[in-house]
Amino acid sequence: MTTLSQHARDIRAKLIDVAEAEGFDGGTSGAEPKAAPVDDHGIHCSVMEGTGRALPLASTLAYTSVEITSIVHLYRRIDLGDGGDEGDEVFEPELTDARDTLLAALHGDVDLGQGRQLNPLGMHGGTPWSWQPAYLEIDHRKYRTQAITVSAIVHNAWEQVA
Repeated sequence: MTTLSQHARDIRAKLIDVAEAEGFDGGTSGAEPKAAPVDDHGIHCSVMEGTGRALPLASTLAYTSVEITSIVHLYRRIDLGDGGDEGDEVFEPELTDARDTLLAALHGDVDLGQGRQLNPLGMHGGTPWSWQPAYLEIDHRKYRTQAITVSAIVHNAWEQVA
């Protein structure tokens, strides 16, 4: 049986594949950056594991199903140029368009395999997909971000032993 940690890695890898296919010009990584990107231009994307929990409404008496969330961070540097910040009219549409493009791609025919499925509506008591805009500073550089929570269900993750 596949371990829950392997399910989480497989789901994160699939999310990275979808994000890379969308061609974010700043690149895509499987972890939150610890340093500012070398190339500060464009939209950057990082994918990391979020929270997880058992889903009683998707489980049976014999098996427990689990929800795994992933956090997809889209971010764009906003303090480029002569030291002044670019206005909202520049970076907000770029980030919201990138978010919408990614969410539309994830709503497509994304096969997670092995009894796993994306769960955009939070069915079976799960977490509906959501996003939260914010600001982030990395190496004294300002970024505008969209943190997107993407949930997936792993059906029959654990066998319940009597």
